[in-house]
Amino acid sequence: MARDDFTSERARRYQEDRQACLRGDTNQVQSACLKEAKARFAEKPGATPQASAAQLRQNANARCDALNGADRNDCLARMRGEGTTQGNAQSGGIYRELVTPASVPPSK
Repeated sequence: MARDDFTSERARRYQEDRQACLRGDTNQVQSACLKEAKARFAEKPGATPQASAAQLRQNANARCDALNGADRNDCLARMRGEGTTQGNAQSGGIYRELVTPASVPPSK
């Protein structure tokens, strides 16, 4: 890619990022979002490593490592997107809920 093409691509990306910040599409506080968009525009190409989908899954699953047994299984299910999800980072957090019916032993 020619230098001019690269510069215009970065400028286009910055404008897209900035518009996403202004619309509130990023789940970030607007001032922080705009600051990050500017930093990304000024960043040297290739300076930021990108997480692969596998790494993102591994990070999500690591959130469940402190749990055992059924609690861990339920946590992993929530990380896979099962159940319901409410909220976002901008509002203070993401609430994930998975309802698992308790098994009742058969009566004698």
